[in-house]
Amino acid sequence: MGINDKKAWYGIPRDQINWHPTVDPEKCTACLTCVNFCKQGVYAVEDGKPAVKHPENCVVGCRGCDTVCPMGAISHPSDEYLQELEKRKKYDTISDCCSQCKR
Repeated sequence: MGINDKKAWYGIPRDQINWHPTVDPEKCTACLTCVNFCKQGVYAVEDGKPAVKHPENCVVGCRGCDTVCPMGAISHPSDEYLQELEKRKKYDTISDCCSQCKR
């Protein structure tokens, strides 16, 4: 299954889930660690800096790029948002995490 084939997470349509990284331009030094880390195609490089171009490709619950950013310039939605998503799950299946963050 390719990156763009993932249309739902536990039965919730992916376009109804606001889970993706946000890059703080004030903190970002354009080291591109996040771009190189993420194998899901979330980022693209624009003007030498990371840009979130395909937020729907971000694996729900993954925060791996947050942890590898040396400047702390990347964030994801809150734990509370993730907990609310967990309550909405329609199917009891195993998530197909990207395996980069070891979740």
